[in-house]
Amino acid sequence: MSLWIHDTNHVTYLQNSHPNVLQRLSTVNPKDVAITAITAEEKIRGWFKFMDVNSDCCIWAYKGFKDTLTYFKKVNVLDFDENAYQIYRDLKKKLNNKVGTKDLQIAAIALSVNVIIVTSNLKEIISLCCSMLKAKLLMNNF
Repeated sequence: MSLWIHDTNHVTYLQNSHPNVLQRLSTVNPKDVAITAITAEEKIRGWFKFMDVNSDCCIWAYKGFKDTLTYFKKVNVLDFDENAYQIYRDLKKKLNNKVGTKDLQIAAIALSVNVIIVTSNLKEIISLCCSMLKAKLLMNNF
């Protein structure tokens, strides 16, 4: 089986015990599931927004932050390494900023290690795939 990278939305669904995600994940070996350093960054930054001690939701935010750190200990976190960075730069140049930076970084990591991205963000993925195909077709015409 190929390695599956869960994007940030899927990690959130998993942490919130979304039944469809849990059911699908139950059919996969946990060793075949990973996230990226980008997803880890997004999750941590997301909790920081709610950690104001003067806010009514700070206790919830700190619990969520701690639960997220615990999850990171259990899952393989793929690096945004030099290879992924070069792929990211190439994609960014070819796609003219048509895809969000974080989604493009996750895609670059996936391409660098040849894995599957699990996402429900179809709009971004379709845009990314169409843009990549268009860039490839343009490159092949020269």
